[in-house]
Amino acid sequence: MKENRTIILRARLSKSEKELIDKRAKALGISLSAFLRKSLLGEQIVSKTDVQTVFELKKIGVNINQLARHLNTLPVEEEIRNSLFSINNYIRELKQITDSLK
Repeated sequence: MKENRTIILRARLSKSEKELIDKRAKALGISLSAFLRKSLLGEQIVSKTDVQTVFELKKIGVNINQLARHLNTLPVEEEIRNSLFSINNYIRELKQITDSLK
């Protein structure tokens, strides 16, 4: 069960510090409270745009895998086969990167 957040903390900041914090939270696409909480607790902050990018990369990977499977059923020139092998290696690397973002 999720714990209710009822405690309010106060801190004094300069105008420039406040603007910088607001700017960073906005750039990450998360609320100011979420940004401060995650920052203070040392949690990894994943922006909503990172999540969307990961989603798009996975969709691209699925499409490339479908193409590769289809091409494997046809006679393929060696150069194309080598290109597909390289693309599959890139997909594996992207998957490792996206898995590390979770």
